[in-house]
Amino acid sequence: MTPFHVVFFVVFLQPTEIVPTILAYTYGNCEKQVSYQATRHTPYIETYRVKKWGIFYETKVRWNFKKEYYTAYRTERECCASYEMKNDTCIPVCVPECVNARCVEDVYYGKYHLCDCNQDYRPFNYYSCEPICDECHNGQCVKPNVCECNPGYKMNENEICEPVCDQDCEAKHALCTAPNQCSCIKNYEPTDDDDMCKPICHVKCQNSECTEPDVCTCHDGYESDPEDMFNCVPKCENGCQFGTCTAPNVCTCNPGYQMTDNNCEPICSETCENGYCGAPERCICHEGYGLLSDSMYACQPVCERICVNGVCTSPNYCDCHNGYERINEYECKPICEIPCEPYGECTAPNTCTCLEGYQFDQSDAGFIGFYSYTSACKPICEQTCENGYCSAPGECSCYPGYTKSENVCDPICNEECINAYCKDPDVCECYPGYSLVAKNHCELCTRPCMNGLCVGPNECDCLNGYHPNPEDPFICEPTCDEECLFGTCSAPNECSCNDEYRKKNQTVCEPICHEPCINGYCSAPGVCSCNSGYKLSHDFDTACEPICDQSCVNGFCSEPNKCKCLAGYRQLENNSTACEPICEQGCSNGYCTSPNKCTCKPGYQSSENSSNICEPVCNNPCDNGFCSAPETCSCNEGYSLSRNVCEPVCTIPCVNGTCVAPDTCKCTDGYKLVNNETTFVCEPVCDFDCGNGSCTSPNECTCHVGYATIAGNHCQPFCESCDNGICLEPDFCECNEGFVLVEKENRTVCEPHCEICSNGVCVAPGDCRCNAGFVKENDDNSSDCVSACKNNCNDRGTCDVENRTCHCFYGWDGMHCEEQQFCIVTMNYTNEHLNISNIEYEVNDTIGYVFANSPLCYRDCLGEINNETLCFGKYEMDDTYNDTLACLISTDTNCHRAYTERLKSLNYATITGIVCATAIVTISSAVIYLLIRKSRKRNFSLDNSTATTSSQGQPILSSEEDNNL
Repeated sequence: MTPFHVVFFVVFLQPTEIVPTILAYTYGNCEKQVSYQATRHTPYIETYRVKKWGIFYETKVRWNFKKEYYTAYRTERECCASYEMKNDTCIPVCVPECVNARCVEDVYYGKYHLCDCNQDYRPFNYYSCEPICDECHNGQCVKPNVCECNPGYKMNENEICEPVCDQDCEAKHALCTAPNQCSCIKNYEPTDDDDMCKPICHVKCQNSECTEPDVCTCHDGYESDPEDMFNCVPKCENGCQFGTCTAPNVCTCNPGYQMTDNNCEPICSETCENGYCGAPERCICHEGYGLLSDSMYACQPVCERICVNGVCTSPNYCDCHNGYERINEYECKPICEIPCEPYGECTAPNTCTCLEGYQFDQSDAGFIGFYSYTSACKPICEQTCENGYCSAPGECSCYPGYTKSENVCDPICNEECINAYCKDPDVCECYPGYSLVAKNHCELCTRPCMNGLCVGPNECDCLNGYHPNPEDPFICEPTCDEECLFGTCSAPNECSCNDEYRKKNQTVCEPICHEPCINGYCSAPGVCSCNSGYKLSHDFDTACEPICDQSCVNGFCSEPNKCKCLAGYRQLENNSTACEPICEQGCSNGYCTSPNKCTCKPGYQSSENSSNICEPVCNNPCDNGFCSAPETCSCNEGYSLSRNVCEPVCTIPCVNGTCVAPDTCKCTDGYKLVNNETTFVCEPVCDFDCGNGSCTSPNECTCHVGYATIAGNHCQPFCESCDNGICLEPDFCECNEGFVLVEKENRTVCEPHCEICSNGVCVAPGDCRCNAGFVKENDDNSSDCVSACKNNCNDRGTCDVENRTCHCFYGWDGMHCEEQQFCIVTMNYTNEHLNISNIEYEVNDTIGYVFANSPLCYRDCLGEINNETLCFGKYEMDDTYNDTLACLISTDTNCHRAYTERLKSLNYATITGIVCATAIVTISSAVIYLLIRKSRKRNFSLDNSTATTSSQGQPILSSEEDNNL
């Protein structure tokens, strides 16, 4: 049998893909194919001999391999055109070469190259970049953020090129705005010689000089007018009381006053006796003196009170009549050589008026028993006193420690026995039912009765002359039959006057004025009210001056509605209240202000030739015009009057400029003239680009809507609130990492973001701060806030957050205050257990809370009530008041425990039945499942047996035969 030979032909070739000669690999990288000589092994059949036996050989054939050469191709990579190799990398080449940039290929159009500027550079043209400087005004940016100033400028400490001026501009109130050029600062203008800047005052300074913008410095002898900041008024160093300072240190007295020793003194036509002239025709009395109603010039001594049995001879001093002696400053009493007191009164010198039951006896005084007779009035006694002595007509006085009561001497207790009676001297015995709480005090009341007696539990009975206080039943207030005017009822039918008041009678208090009221009366303490036709003086609180319905001009009101002219004045014919001064020669451009003295009208001054002629005055010269009226200039042609200054007139208004001559405008510094046939317009000049704004004033930009000046004159986008973010566009904020944009109160704000933060507040990115009563579930920031105590101790206790434990309120127990310590049993007032319990009608909030939140007992627990059980007499059910009593029973008692155990046993039986039923159902389901599974398994075994038989009918190769193949 010829052996079956399987021949394998193997060629070792590197597989290659047919590609063009040069193919772009990536931008800048190209490929090309290169031929080379390669080797491979080619199979062939060769013969060989195998020795069999003896000299015999068997010839066989076999496969062998031989080496042969062939031409192969490989792909090599090289740089494409416009690229060059550097460090084994193809980089683009730009023509012309990039300046301050690197050459990069365009990602969209690979055949073109671009220049990418280096950091801190920006494109200047298509192949070069220029450095970037944040600010380089008036200079050139030579390197990134390196500015080189232009000639005439220098770098300041803020790295800004500022102009250099050889002269000191600041000393001239100016700024150096260009090299060697000073410009006046705001509110300053150039002087006529343009060498200095002078301040601008928008209102002309009167009697002063403009030294700062809108600040006037007064001339010597003048001071600022508090009502007009641009006006200065003359100043008098020594003041000018009762006059007007009309010129520096020149005082003109008011009408009714005259100059005396450089002071304006009032004029009185008569000499003031015991006083001085305090106002025109008005005398002011010395202290302790007052004007009589019948004289305006005589002051008499004043005593605050009437001198009793004497006469007022000096202020607050009384001289007594003969036979009288002084008892105080205002009272004198008669002198009796033998005293009349205490049972009589000395009513005249050496004359006693005895009380009823006493008789006047000038014999020597005697001593009887316990009573000493030292008075000329002696008592008359017709009977004798047992255990006592006669102390008054028909009256007995007991021994010390006793008092007389219906001819009986009872013991005396110095302190009143309250709810008790006096048993022995200073010994009190309580009434039945009362207990002694102090030496003399027995009480039924919880508080002492003020001015009353406790007559029952918390019931006071006021003493005679007292009545209960409607707001406090324990206080009795004194009763006064008549109202106490300007005082308070301090005792029954006794008024105490308020401070600064004194008694006028028993129930009326009148005010006290320490100085007498002239032409008036004392209406309040230290306050005088004037009589009809008079008013209170401005200078003295105790003097009233007459009232004239119309003021007296150049005169004074001498009586109500009656004026009297001063000397040198005369009364007007048609006006009885006005007096005019008399000037014999008259006054031209002025008016007669005092006798034979003219006062010029405002803006006029007295002529040097005649004192009665006034000429107009112009303090400032009228440039470009002439003075035609006081402080008024009439201007030449081409000029108009403005603030009393003749200024040139430009028929076309000068915008941002100044009219320096008729129809000639000059732009303000920082502005330039824009030629226009109809208007003179000077536009502001800014040395820099305003960007997102407009140049609205010299070197000042006004930003567009949504932009604001943040640094220098650059307008940057503005956001009302962009904390924790960056404002990229007007009102558009990009939040920092960890923050999110949130709408809040009609605006957007960047707030920190936390992935999980329930029951807490996110205070920083990823940092959640738990609310009160909550803690971190874990110790890291990634966990949520959970309640420190389960269900917050069921609102029946306080949570210790640190230890996460509950401190239960009274009446509750358990880990989470879920267990009740009491239940409530109720009974009515007829129950037999009422006598063995303590019933409270007023309980504190804690006990009240327990009553309000404890459940009723499961069964009748009345048998558990004893004298230690807490019962409440005001128990409410269904928010209604009734006569039900409620008692707290501990849940540890037998009645409650027995019922609980019965419930537990019932629960155990129920649970056992449920468990058994569940077990039966489970076992039945398991049996049914096993039966079904067994049936299915049997069917599967039969099918598998058939399949095995079918497969055995096919021929199966042995491993040896398979190997031969």
